[in-house]
Amino acid sequence: MSLKLDACAVMAGYVGVTEPHGNNDGDQINKAQRLLGLKEGTATEKGDPYCAAILMCAFSVALARKLGADPTDEKQLKAVLNHNLKPLCPVSASVTALKLQAEQRGTWIPFKASYVAQRGDLICFDFGQGQRHVGIVDNDPADGKRLFTIEGNTTYEAGTNPETNDPKAGGIYRRTRLKTTGSIWGYIKMPV
Repeated sequence: MSLKLDACAVMAGYVGVTEPHGNNDGDQINKAQRLLGLKEGTATEKGDPYCAAILMCAFSVALARKLGADPTDEKQLKAVLNHNLKPLCPVSASVTALKLQAEQRGTWIPFKASYVAQRGDLICFDFGQGQRHVGIVDNDPADGKRLFTIEGNTTYEAGTNPETNDPKAGGIYRRTRLKTTGSIWGYIKMPV
């Protein structure tokens, strides 16, 4: 498979990871935060947002596997991120920085409802007032109305986590996003 399809498969494996304390925390989430140098969430302290970090972690894991590195070894994973992934694609914990890097590389696609995103590309959202978010495209059925994503630092689709029945439980989930809401900022074409 390709790197972006492998990364999408890694993200699919993360689906259902939740924040045990609602503080941008949890083992997999903290691993992604450490990888990008972010503040980790704990039972009592909120960690940094991780929507971009979990994607960078997934791409690093997918590339580590291709290179024969151990994706469970955080030191090796950080080396893959810094030395192997950065030359291939935008790498950042900031959605704005990802967009700027993609523009510089010529891989930024401004939003158009008619554009059909490829599986494994990143989708960036701008919800206004500086609130930005990113996920990975799982499927774009080309109907111009919706697409399917996997996102971290989000809530369960229906608004309630089926595991905990908590309407505010954050984590990594599959989402359906409407192309008609105006919140899609654009896409980042990721390496094949």
